[in-house]
Amino acid sequence: MTTENELTLTALLTSSVQLTGLESGEIGLVSLDDLIAQNMGIHPCAVTKPESLSLQAKLAFLEAIDASDDQTPLAELFVAKLSQLLIEAAAKQGDAPLKVRLTSDDSYARSHF
Repeated sequence: MTTENELTLTALLTSSVQLTGLESGEIGLVSLDDLIAQNMGIHPCAVTKPESLSLQAKLAFLEAIDASDDQTPLAELFVAKLSQLLIEAAAKQGDAPLKVRLTSDDSYARSHF
């Protein structure tokens, strides 16, 4: 069994697509914060209050996640897309370890712009 102290992170990934470039056995680190920013373009809290979003923001979100279903709650679509991204990341990593973090190292700096 591998403990966190034994892991040596060899790549910081902002997209699951980057996993295809890792050498065999390298440990991947995926940031949920970056996956969301690059693939969905909307904050998780925003989908919990869809009435606060403009029609333009809702449509941009649906387009970003390739969804045409406007009857399914946005929060459900958000979770489904994030799950899909994580499954793709794990599949691309294969048998090599994949560490998932909630935020990236620069999320604090990005939130203050």
